[in-house]
Amino acid sequence: MNRNPDKLTERIARLEAENQALKRLLDSQNQSNKSDRSFAQTIINSLPNPLFIKDEKHRYVLVNAAFEELLNAKHSELVGKSDYDFLSDEQSKIFWRMDDEVLENGKTNWNEEELTSKGKKHKLITSKVRIEDESGQKYVLGLITDITENKNNQALLQKQNKEIEAQKENIQTLLQEVHHRVKNNMQIISSLLNLQMDQFEDTEVLAAFNNCRNRILSMANVHDILYRTKNFAEVNVNIYTKSLIENLKLSYNLDDEIKFKVEMLNLFISADRAISLGLIINEIITNSVKHACRDKEGIEIYVSLEKSDSIYMLKIGDDGPGIASFPPENKGLGLDIIDVLTKQLEAVYAVATEGPGLHYTFTFRKDQLQNS
Repeated sequence: MNRNPDKLTERIARLEAENQALKRLLDSQNQSNKSDRSFAQTIINSLPNPLFIKDEKHRYVLVNAAFEELLNAKHSELVGKSDYDFLSDEQSKIFWRMDDEVLENGKTNWNEEELTSKGKKHKLITSKVRIEDESGQKYVLGLITDITENKNNQALLQKQNKEIEAQKENIQTLLQEVHHRVKNNMQIISSLLNLQMDQFEDTEVLAAFNNCRNRILSMANVHDILYRTKNFAEVNVNIYTKSLIENLKLSYNLDDEIKFKVEMLNLFISADRAISLGLIINEIITNSVKHACRDKEGIEIYVSLEKSDSIYMLKIGDDGPGIASFPPENKGLGLDIIDVLTKQLEAVYAVATEGPGLHYTFTFRKDQLQNS
């Protein structure tokens, strides 16, 4: 450890300056994301067909200019409201029933409808399809063709089909780009942490930086998998865990004397649950590498996910020297992270210290891990 006060003061000042640079970078990224959303709204408003998106509670979360014109209503009068707020009960009941069918079975719904808004009657062809965001939240995307003056319904249905598929593809592409940008931004932060690490020699400071970097990369891995598989709602926990372990091997320069045994189910879970599980696995493996590998050579670290009826059990541990009692007196940030994430998942965990090594068992109900 460098004990020269002047050099320490200089390093602190440099670190503060670098932190300010990082904050400016993040602020810039946030501003960029706002610009992206504004650009997306501009594109949607340019569509000639009325378009809307509703959430699972039938509230409008997005409408375009053509939809506002159809209902002769302002944007503020529609977003956050449901059909019952500005249409008749009879019409609203029909629209809600169709929405629920799409949300439940995920199939594209085509219907010829009649709508009366502010005394004006419209004959419409409305196509609805279910879309999902990265957290698994479901929405109804609707595209409308006004056929009040045109009776050639069959031709319009065929045209509508192509348009809704094109819109769905564009939205999927936009979601893919969002995940790609998030992953890249996290990798930029990781690279900045690497640059800061070069300014220090203290092993505890370097370890803290490395731990932060690995946590960021464990979250970036989720977005990378979503981007590469083009499945924006779910992550295969088996593929994710193996990718996470490979990154940890590279981070700690682990060689063949440390063996990893991975036995995970091919279970698909939502992105937010995958991030929480990934951070838990990251913390426990990091502790094994830091403590067990330091005191014993040739250890084995294992990670498994098992299922019994409606219960899942995530088991993580090693066959190192273990500890006398748990939690240890010098409980660090890693254990606090594990506690917080376990509570967020509404799970429970136990730690076994008997025999060689330290062994964690996390217990989840089916609905806590797997999307219904």
